[in-house]
Amino acid sequence: MDYKQVYKNVSPVARSLSEANKDADYATPIWICETEQKSGMRQLGFIVGMLGMFLVGTLFIVSILHWFGIVG
Repeated sequence: MDYKQVYKNVSPVARSLSEANKDADYATPIWICETEQKSGMRQLGFIVGMLGMFLVGTLFIVSILHWFGIVG
């Protein structure tokens, strides 16, 4: 008896073609969804970060205009 025949008979059967071929779809991890609170906190962080960048950019532009004497 050949070892391949024994291995074929004792190994589990693949549940899908991707699992049998061990392709990229089979190797993809399980997706974990985030809660509404985490999603809201991430969005709030994005808004606060964008507001901070806008304020720093505005301060930079006004200081350049003041340096050139365009703004009082």
